[in-house]
Amino acid sequence: MIASDPLGWLGEEVNADYGARLPTLLKVLGIGEPLSLQAHPSTAQAEAGLAREDALGIDRAAPHRSYRDDRAKPEMICALTDMDVLCGFRDLAESQALLRTVGGPLLPFAEQLRRPEDLPGIVGGLLSLDRAGQYRVVAAITDALAFLPRCVSEVVGKIADRYPDDAGVAVALLLNATSLEPGDALYLPAGNLHAYLRGLGVEVMASSDNVLRGGLTPKHVDVPELVKTLGPVTGPWPMTVAAADPAHAGVEFYRSPSPEVGLARIALTGPSIDVPVTEGPTLLLVTDGTIRLESADRQLSLSSGQAAYGMPCSHVRVSGNGVDWVSQLWTRAEANALQCAFHAARAVHIFHPLCTDIDRSVVGIGCCHRAMSVRKISQLGPGSYRAVGRRTGRSTDRMGMTRCASRWCGGVVGGIG
Repeated sequence: MIASDPLGWLGEEVNADYGARLPTLLKVLGIGEPLSLQAHPSTAQAEAGLAREDALGIDRAAPHRSYRDDRAKPEMICALTDMDVLCGFRDLAESQALLRTVGGPLLPFAEQLRRPEDLPGIVGGLLSLDRAGQYRVVAAITDALAFLPRCVSEVVGKIADRYPDDAGVAVALLLNATSLEPGDALYLPAGNLHAYLRGLGVEVMASSDNVLRGGLTPKHVDVPELVKTLGPVTGPWPMTVAAADPAHAGVEFYRSPSPEVGLARIALTGPSIDVPVTEGPTLLLVTDGTIRLESADRQLSLSSGQAAYGMPCSHVRVSGNGVDWVSQLWTRAEANALQCAFHAARAVHIFHPLCTDIDRSVVGIGCCHRAMSVRKISQLGPGSYRAVGRRTGRSTDRMGMTRCASRWCGGVVGGIG
């Protein structure tokens, strides 16, 4: 469909930047059991990996292939229900203490772990054990659950029950155990090791099929490539702060340093709201209630579970009583400005302890973290994420949402059941 008319479906600017493909994917994840430990490569790593596997003659559809395209895959998850997530390496002291508490086959890894740069190698060493060695590691963790903080034992114990011979269970010990409430969001860039454990969420990501898995899955696991991808960053992972639109009640923006990764949440309870107009396409997904979409030449009603595609530069108005998620491309200038805000949040650790019964003599410091709710960190405000338009002919509102000032184009909105 897009290939038949890329300019019409994507717009001139998006087609020039990304080619004849939709650069963003929007989906709902329903997580009934732990998903795989995984990370995604950077663009440079994806380009090199794709070229290497092409040179080896590996079919791009082969199940043992690691790189299927030359693109990075940053992503964001926003919770619709309570969610449990493993995300990023713990503080170094916490990981060392947990490995020592389990002891046995994990003691050598505890001794090797002296600085954050050692973590990717520790992950590689654990995942490279033979099947018997991995079984011994998981058995040691299971035997030590009573001596671990409750918030750790509950999470890791459930994973160990399902994967008794997968050393990914030991890798899970090294990751932040994070709980999200509805409305909380996490942005996951290249090199972040993570796993979604439970819950329902809206996920938006750059369009790529590059996934480097690290266990907890029957799918292909490429340990050397995963290790090369991982960054040695430790400590709690920051929340993506939802910023309210001062012009429209019920509208919140979740933004990231990646132009393909951003969401707007529209909670409709009153008057109609105009969806911000961009020069690229708009993806809309209804997760609650029923909404009505109106463009210049079409009207469409959507109920929970249905989605729509807004054409570039189309003026779309939404009304009704429900919750609508909107995915649009940010400008690269806006995304670059958000890099500073993301790294600042990464530095101040926008988290607070989940557990109050941690025996600090056992693990040194708190091992689990619960992401602060959007409400509790609203004082950071939209100013931390404000950006400006990148060329004349546009106006930028207080939220940094770039609007087409020079033209309003009618566009077709198509529903997907």
